[in-house]
Amino acid sequence: MQAVSFGGFRARLVKVTPDNSYPTAGFAISPNSIGMAEILGVIQVGLDATVKTVQVQWIYNIQTGKLQAFGTAGGATGLTEIANATDLSASPVHFLFIGV
Repeated sequence: MQAVSFGGFRARLVKVTPDNSYPTAGFAISPNSIGMAEILGVIQVGLDATVKTVQVQWIYNIQTGKLQAFGTAGGATGLTEIANATDLSASPVHFLFIGV
């Protein structure tokens, strides 16, 4: 984990390896676990995988404090949440957490 500061905000670059069973509504992220008092937003900045079996767009839900995974389901228009218990462990992701 790398830390930077700009103005009154802080940022942390964190490599996250999802587990093998994605939970419906996403992974709970504690601000304390990344050295912050509050998470204001999260940006997906990189992918650390040679083989991708699932294309995922990660979105931080400020209301729930969870990092949610979205993709395109067959027959759907637009993004839908990745199905419960999907194995995402083969695709570590780098995130920029912004907070205070």
